[in-house]
Amino acid sequence: MRYFPYVSGEQPLNKQFLQMERHLYDTDVIGCKLRNSVVWDEGGYCQIFWPYPDLSRVHKDGERLLFAAQRKKTLLEQRKSIRLYWESRARLLRAVNSDRLTLAKQYDAYAYALRRIFAHIITSTGQVTFELEKRLKRIVQASYGEQADEAYAVLTTPTKEDLLMQERKAWVRPGKSPISILRHLRKYSVLLANVFSERDALSFAKKRDTELLKREIQDASKRQAALKKEKRAILGRLGSSLANEISTLLCGLGVLRLELKACWNGEAFHSLPFFKKAARLAGCSVRDFYFYYTWREVSALLHKGKPLPLSILKARKHYCLLYLNQKCIAIYNGNQAVEMKRKILGASLPDREMQSFSGAIACKGKVRGRARVVRVDSPQALSHISKSLRKGDILVTGMTNPTMMGLIRKVSGIITDEGGIACHAAIISREFGLPCIVGTHVATHVLKEGDRIELDALTGAVRKLS
Repeated sequence: MRYFPYVSGEQPLNKQFLQMERHLYDTDVIGCKLRNSVVWDEGGYCQIFWPYPDLSRVHKDGERLLFAAQRKKTLLEQRKSIRLYWESRARLLRAVNSDRLTLAKQYDAYAYALRRIFAHIITSTGQVTFELEKRLKRIVQASYGEQADEAYAVLTTPTKEDLLMQERKAWVRPGKSPISILRHLRKYSVLLANVFSERDALSFAKKRDTELLKREIQDASKRQAALKKEKRAILGRLGSSLANEISTLLCGLGVLRLELKACWNGEAFHSLPFFKKAARLAGCSVRDFYFYYTWREVSALLHKGKPLPLSILKARKHYCLLYLNQKCIAIYNGNQAVEMKRKILGASLPDREMQSFSGAIACKGKVRGRARVVRVDSPQALSHISKSLRKGDILVTGMTNPTMMGLIRKVSGIITDEGGIACHAAIISREFGLPCIVGTHVATHVLKEGDRIELDALTGAVRKLS
């Protein structure tokens, strides 16, 4: 079977495990239709591969969103799952000082809620919204011709205040103490991917430029007012109720996608008391526990008091491969994982000598610069990278997340492996006016740190210059 690279990033193994389980147990959610997939994990950096035969199944399932009742149900179910997650997380933290079996019961409920989050986030990917986007583009093209891309970008950019703007407005209010700062960071932990201590969280907070955030709030307010006006004019010219409904859905999915992402992007920090206790029971560091235990192994630890053998943990920290094959998920560690990667993915791995590739245009423009290939998500590591950025550098990453805002403010363009019209990179690139190409699948596989490249977000092509 042939696979294609879907996305990559510094992510916990449990996220990938749950994202495989969603295709087994959450098939009621639009997009959860994969029969096979592979995750290659090397030192905490994951590369996810989807099979070509399943792509048409995902596209087909996305056509359900063409029906108004299904669109309404999808948005309601996403909001419901977000509420369930935070309620489950609160119960989990209240149980941290309870007996082990009580904690185990609450953790199992929490893991279910987290899996539902991962199930719903797939609905806003380009693979699922493919048919919706195609229909909207066709309607816009008929009225706007050569200006269709600009009109389409307006229709698919949310005007509703999102979680990041809410966070900025809350942050710039005066009178913050260390205690209130920590409270704020727990509420908006989407900014703190892979943070494992309050000290590191406070270190991130101290580096924030409040005056810059105030200016961004003002600029965003002006942009949103102009965008609303422009969107009304475009929809009026189109005179299509379907275009209006698709635009509303895609923008709604974009806003909710960030709220879904907030459930897991800062999970280690906003649920830190639990991870500290569980790591003590497992006899390993909080980071190792968070990155290399699956939820079923956590459940076994809490129910039976049996941690993952240290030999397996050690091997897994080097290499691990997850393989969803029809109805089961297999886990291979260490040298066995390396062998299975060769066996399963050998013919599907991208050609690293590829000189050009393409993706979807998220924000138009054309720039040349140095590729800065980012494979980390933690604020500490990203802060270090930010200091070394030079004028004209282009961000290349599996997918952007709110932790990367310090980089995004400095780069001249963005290229991602993953992404559709509702992804964070697409939305944020329009906010900052950065040329952006998403959904290339191969960018982080093909481009090396320091490569001279051309990002042509007029044609959707990326080309190596040297």
